[in-house]
Amino acid sequence: MGSTYGRRVPSFTTAQKGAATSWAAKPVQHSTERLVDTIAFKIGSPGAERLIRARVYANCGAGVDGGSVSSPRRCERRDVARFGGAVVLLARTTVGGVPQATDVRIDSTGLAYRQLVRIASGLRPVR
Repeated sequence: MGSTYGRRVPSFTTAQKGAATSWAAKPVQHSTERLVDTIAFKIGSPGAERLIRARVYANCGAGVDGGSVSSPRRCERRDVARFGGAVVLLARTTVGGVPQATDVRIDSTGLAYRQLVRIASGLRPVR
C-alpha cells in the first residue's frame, strides 16, 4: 500500500507491507541508491514508544554530469536534496499479544535530509 504527497518538487511517496509478506508491487529501488546514514528514533504514543532503526539513502550513484560513479561510495546528507532519497525502516509492534512487523519505505524528491528524517520519525502506528 502506498501514497504520494505533493505533485511537484518537493514530494514524497510512502510504501508499506507486512514484513513477513512479499511486495505486491515492489517499490522502485534505484541502481544509483547509496547509503547516507543509519539513524534511530522512537515512534508510537507516549508510554508505548519503540526504538526504530532506519537507513537513509540518496540517489547519488550517478555523477552530476549523468555519468556513472563506479565506486560504491557513501553519499552525503546534502545529496538527498540534490538527487532524491529514501528512508527504509522496519517498524515492530505487538497486536493482541502477537508480534507484528511492517516494512516502510519513503521515497523523496527535493526534500532535504533533515526533512526526510522528520517525516519518518513522525510516523505513528495505527491499530
